[in-house]
Amino acid sequence: MLLEGEGSWLRLIDFSKKHRPLKLEEPWPRKPAEVRRAFSYLIDKFRETAIIAISYRSDGIPSIAYIREQLRKAGKQVKTFTKSQKYALSNRGTREVLLIGYGT
Repeated sequence: MLLEGEGSWLRLIDFSKKHRPLKLEEPWPRKPAEVRRAFSYLIDKFRETAIIAISYRSDGIPSIAYIREQLRKAGKQVKTFTKSQKYALSNRGTREVLLIGYGT
């Protein structure tokens, strides 16, 4: 299975860092309202794609419910999958959540 635009995505990954974050033109927002706005913007930007997949921590900001609602507002049906996950820098019992928005 090939990922659409795989070649262009490789240029955006910062391989000099351990966790290989994306190289961003602007820093990722820190305040909750800014983070919600950024998620809304990204989901809206890709609303015309067939599938939007988001892997996320259950205790993240914005909430899973907020992300699910934004996907629905973008006209997507949403499936959610969860898995227990231990994060190296966290003592909290969190879960990894995969949200898949599909259809238009």
